[in-house]
Amino acid sequence: MDLSGGEQAVTRRLAAVLAAGMDPLVLVIPIAVGPVAAGLDVGEAGFTILEANEAAAGLLGRSAADLTGVSLAAVLPRTWRVEVLEVLSRVLRDGGAAERSFEDYSGVWRERVVAVDGVLALAWREGMPSGNLCRQSLWRFSEEKFTKAFRNSPDIITISSLDEGRYVDVNEAFERTLGFSREDVIGRTSIEIGLWTDRGDRERLIASLRCDGRVSNFESRFRTRSGDILTILASCETIELDGQSYLLSLVRDITERNRMEAKMRRALEEQELIFEHSTIGITFMRDRLFLRVNTMFAEIFGYSAADLTGCSSRILYANEKDFQDMGRRAYAVMGQGRTYRGEHLMKRQDGQRIWCSLTGRAVSAADSSRGVIWIAEDVTERRRANEELRAAKAAAEHASVMKSRFLATMSHELRTPLTSILGFSEIIRDQLFGPVGVPDYAEYAGDICQSGRHLLELINDVLDLSKIEAGKFELDIVAFDPHYLLATCVRQARGRAGNRNLVLALEVEPDLTMMWADERAVRQIMLNLLSNAVKFTSDGGRIDIRVALEGEMVRILVADTGVGIANDKIERVLEPFEQADNRYNRSAGGTGLGLALVNALVKLHGGGVRIESKLNVGTTVIVSLPTNPVSPSPAV
Repeated sequence: MDLSGGEQAVTRRLAAVLAAGMDPLVLVIPIAVGPVAAGLDVGEAGFTILEANEAAAGLLGRSAADLTGVSLAAVLPRTWRVEVLEVLSRVLRDGGAAERSFEDYSGVWRERVVAVDGVLALAWREGMPSGNLCRQSLWRFSEEKFTKAFRNSPDIITISSLDEGRYVDVNEAFERTLGFSREDVIGRTSIEIGLWTDRGDRERLIASLRCDGRVSNFESRFRTRSGDILTILASCETIELDGQSYLLSLVRDITERNRMEAKMRRALEEQELIFEHSTIGITFMRDRLFLRVNTMFAEIFGYSAADLTGCSSRILYANEKDFQDMGRRAYAVMGQGRTYRGEHLMKRQDGQRIWCSLTGRAVSAADSSRGVIWIAEDVTERRRANEELRAAKAAAEHASVMKSRFLATMSHELRTPLTSILGFSEIIRDQLFGPVGVPDYAEYAGDICQSGRHLLELINDVLDLSKIEAGKFELDIVAFDPHYLLATCVRQARGRAGNRNLVLALEVEPDLTMMWADERAVRQIMLNLLSNAVKFTSDGGRIDIRVALEGEMVRILVADTGVGIANDKIERVLEPFEQADNRYNRSAGGTGLGLALVNALVKLHGGGVRIESKLNVGTTVIVSLPTNPVSPSPAV
């Protein structure tokens, strides 16, 4: 606001007062600057605040900047308003200055008004409170503020008579929290409405109140109108109104707070139990110093928790280099917000070296001062067991390789004399060089030839299985006609069945005109499956062979009506030298290599074998071979 010369002069004269004085002081300027008619009414005089110091701002409840340009009547206390405006109007009309003293709720005030060239300076100074000031005056002055706080408080506020405890007034929080309406309780006592769960609590509260004059944070329990029990915290003091004593009570519902505190206590207790009784070692560290250590962590290293608390973790390392190296690696990882995991050779209190699995996580990757949580586990025995297991595995693998080499070598060595036996026995059986003297010799030679061929088949199976296990078996993937191959295998099986009246039925999907696989391996798979089916099927039984294309796989099914396999033996019969335990084993013969070889050859193609069987009902073997197998590279 631009000021005239006279106004500027007043501002200059009062500037020092405004800057240094502690009394509330404001400069006000009337709407009509200059002489004012003697008949000017107080209500017609408008006064706008030109400037105010901080003391005035604090008194009037606004900042000094906010007061500039505001009507003085709008910010004056209600009890001051008329008198102040009258004094301002009188000084503005008559000129000069005016002083007066007046008394309000807080004490004695001195007021001074000075008028210079139409600009008024208004100052107040607070004096000592008068001796006859009573609480009733205070109550009346602050009625508006008190009523607003009373009604809108989130806590329960009540006013009751001190002698009988009858409610004079209650706020909305009382109604909302306890379920009683204001009309329900005015004139009645808390005992009459059944508020206290324990009447002795009220008696103790009143006794404390009479002794000390006030009570703070008195905990008790209230019963609501609906019967719910609330835990409350009450603060009370006596007040004087119209010469009578009343009890002003502020009650806070802490039921939920207590519930949450109890829940937090239980959670903390549970966490403490988990921490202390955990079967793994846990510690909290800062700057590599132990701040908290659980029992298991201390036991791992042979210390007590008290021994480790406050110590550097350096004592758990064999030397300074190990301590520093581990710290650099671990804290670099945790500094990136990641979890560190590692196994380290560490030292117990008795000097024994142990292997520990350590897992560390920083509380905050950005703030190392918040510490690190470490989990430790003694893995010495586990590492020793793993070492023994690795050694045993290596020995087993070596033994398996040696076994395969031995079987392959023996198979080759046995095949050489066996070829001669087969050749000479066939010559004698067929009497190619002339009749034998005794007919039985020819029959015996036939038996020798048959047994030799059976032995040769077994040797070939052993040799092929050994090659597969040693990684020496190479697939020769070619295209062939599955109809011809399967028909040939079925004819051979019928020849083996002899006159046992077995029915062998072959069904091949017509669209399956070509198959990609190792033809010799597929023939061996089929012959072994059919040999097993013929061997374990009773006379007059039936064997069905069905071949079909299913997606990317060729599905071969061989089902017989034989003796079947027990459920707990099905998986075992696919292992080398394993046989189903039944009455046909002895009479049928065999070493248990047939299905094992089938399984190995099928897996070599990238397929699978599944067996379904039921004792005394029959067995179904399902072989799945890929339509486009990839021959694996042979092992070196």
